[in-house]
Amino acid sequence: MILGSGMPAALKRLARPVRTRAGEHPPLLPWLLRTSTQEGEQLTIGADTALVIEGFPRSGNSFASAAFGLVTQYAVPRVSNTHFPAQVRLAVSRALPTLVVIRRAGDAVASLCVAADYLRPAAGLREWLRFYRYVEPHRNGFVLATFDEVTSDFGAVLQRVNARFGTEFPDFVHTEAAAAEVFDSLETYSLRKDGAIREQAIARPSDVRRQRNQAVRTAMTNGRCKTLLAEADDVYDRLVRESS
Repeated sequence: MILGSGMPAALKRLARPVRTRAGEHPPLLPWLLRTSTQEGEQLTIGADTALVIEGFPRSGNSFASAAFGLVTQYAVPRVSNTHFPAQVRLAVSRALPTLVVIRRAGDAVASLCVAADYLRPAAGLREWLRFYRYVEPHRNGFVLATFDEVTSDFGAVLQRVNARFGTEFPDFVHTEAAAAEVFDSLETYSLRKDGAIREQAIARPSDVRRQRNQAVRTAMTNGRCKTLLAEADDVYDRLVRESS
């Protein structure tokens, strides 16, 4: 969830927490999704939705969604990448197959702060904590997969989804060629949406981002960020442990 490029950074910092908190309320989802939908995306859960994929930004959402689309030849309706926790609550309430992806907060927030350079690390960490604390009470209704699991063996993740929900989604054979095809599809999407590759934001590894990423990580080792990061690590460890 990256706010419009034409908005001043100070306004983005003010607007983001409001939008984030609104995303915790299912009745507000229709309005939020109307203002979020990009051309060609389906973000609203409907009668034909077969899989919901959600998580905090920069946690493997895009890889999972693209891999699922490729393996199903885009013939199976999926909803993903709203990054609103209420979407998870809604999907679970309807007993829909739901995959929640998670990445350690230090990694996810550092990547997000590079993509959304107006965002401050402490605000990103608080947002991460709100997302996963919100979805935690609903954990029996979704499959949780870590960023590493999604990006290294998405086939195994889909097998867990099939086992949990009785679905028969096709196997994703996670080869180097298959992963490259996923990244190619993400680049194609980025070109279609933005008209160019935004190296600071595209959902694949980038040398351009590494130096900026390290600066954010350094900032998170001190003060309030250090405390928030420790809290987030506790939440991550608990969720991953309880899902295994």
